[in-house]
Amino acid sequence: MIWNFAPCVASAQDPRWGRTYESYSSDLERTKSLAVAYTEGLISQGIVTCPKHFFADGDATYGTGENSDVPRLIDRGDSRLTDEEIKERLDVYQALINSGCQTIMISHTSLNGVKMHENKKYIDMLKNEMGFEGMVVSDWNSLHNCSGKTYRENVILCVNAGCDMLMEPDDFREARDIIVDAYNKGEISEERINDAVTRILKVKMDANLFDDPYMEQLEQQAILPTTNSDESKALAREAAAKSFVPLVDGGNLTIKEGSRVFVMGPAATDSMALCGGWTYIWDPESDTKAGKKQVLGTKTILKALEEASADGSFTVVTDEKEMDSCDLIILCVGEEPYSEWQGDTADLSITGQMALPGNKEAIEKAAKSKIPTLTLIVAGRNVIIDEYLKNWNSVVMCYLPGSEGANAISDVLTGKTSYQGTLPMPYYSSVKQIGTGKCWRDVGYSAIK
Repeated sequence: MIWNFAPCVASAQDPRWGRTYESYSSDLERTKSLAVAYTEGLISQGIVTCPKHFFADGDATYGTGENSDVPRLIDRGDSRLTDEEIKERLDVYQALINSGCQTIMISHTSLNGVKMHENKKYIDMLKNEMGFEGMVVSDWNSLHNCSGKTYRENVILCVNAGCDMLMEPDDFREARDIIVDAYNKGEISEERINDAVTRILKVKMDANLFDDPYMEQLEQQAILPTTNSDESKALAREAAAKSFVPLVDGGNLTIKEGSRVFVMGPAATDSMALCGGWTYIWDPESDTKAGKKQVLGTKTILKALEEASADGSFTVVTDEKEMDSCDLIILCVGEEPYSEWQGDTADLSITGQMALPGNKEAIEKAAKSKIPTLTLIVAGRNVIIDEYLKNWNSVVMCYLPGSEGANAISDVLTGKTSYQGTLPMPYYSSVKQIGTGKCWRDVGYSAIK
């Protein structure tokens, strides 16, 4: 079975959360629209979808992060929501159910103090009131952190709350034995077992696994380009280019013909920074920290611009001795790659805790030059840049554009593709603005009118 743990429909409200980049938007309507489109697209290819994480994982309150196997600042924390806010988030899942999603994954977080993995009220609502006929799956080892005093108690809590399949990669045998023993002792009912088994079998039958166990028919029916094909790379390049958001337009968002362009900053030569976490391992380092390139076939921003300049329309300069002869600085700064709580941070500054090594030095060097500067920000969220804006003529938020991101950046800088992105989340001047309704740039903003 091709089972994709997607889409992620968290709507991150606090960019200090390390999973912010997994969100489509802080705006629930944008999240709903994109998540439904992605779900329908996956289903059209015979893929079993799994919207996650049910629900409100993007609303965890700063400072309430789960302190279990490791201390966390926000991740897996408590989402404190009103009834109206809960309804708005359930509406997103209702739309996904209506679109045909086959499985749903439960959130690591708590809702108003109750861990979602034992929140029977809302899992029952999902199945009985919202009409979800598919399978509910727990998240990776998350049941360990429910309110039970022992692992046994937590397995029983999770199953009785309505989880049909348990994602227990290390303790699955023990979990199985606990379920059997709890059933024999009347702690888990036959009705609950039958519900779980029926839902699991239904997903497998609907995916045609009993008739096509090796997915040979599915492979023949697939219409999308294969991974790493020229077609899929072209699509990734186009999508990345359309996602870039101009934050400040100082008249140099594109490279003028005949310009000498000085390309600098750690993100200019770091391909892993373009991709972020969950790339080839769960929590990778940047190329800068690792001291080597890690993602084969991924171009750097510098390399893509050098290739684009081969036609003679502009000149790329990297020698500091020639910096003063340049017409434009392209300053490339960004964040270290991170995953989940590894990215929780208190400061959010582009030169702070999660900054790429060399950001601050590059920013200061560019400022001293007095040359017009176009700054590219490669990051998984809207980082704080307020103190540096006075030295930058133009600013583009590139987010995490992926393996084709460098080519996409080259496309917009050379005018082959126009800027089309708008902000999916508020952009703050400082962390003090988070949660106040104030911001520097709001959702939907682009400097290009």
